[in-house]
Amino acid sequence: MLLRIYWDGRARPGVEAPVGDFFANCFGKRSEVVSLPVIVEDADSYNCFWHMPFRKSARVEIVNQSEKPISLLYYNLDWIKKDRIAEDTPYFHAQYGRNTR
Repeated sequence: MLLRIYWDGRARPGVEAPVGDFFANCFGKRSEVVSLPVIVEDADSYNCFWHMPFRKSARVEIVNQSEKPISLLYYNLDWIKKDRIAEDTPYFHAQYGRNTR
């Protein structure tokens, strides 16, 4: 499964990474993670608390790149509306890359 997040109507995602890798779990192995930005509990929850500011809109997609159907997917997005965001506030970006060299 691939996670994509688009900021403010942009055509290119600011975040594009396999779900497991984004949550510090990869190679098909589930690992417990306890940190400030990411928590993966031993049961079945992946949580992230990165600050991801946007000005008008955010679109989150989960893309199934497998031929197996996703039988269960639960998600919850929390956000806080601010009166304004400074012009120089950067967007959150995360891009997956692999190098076999």
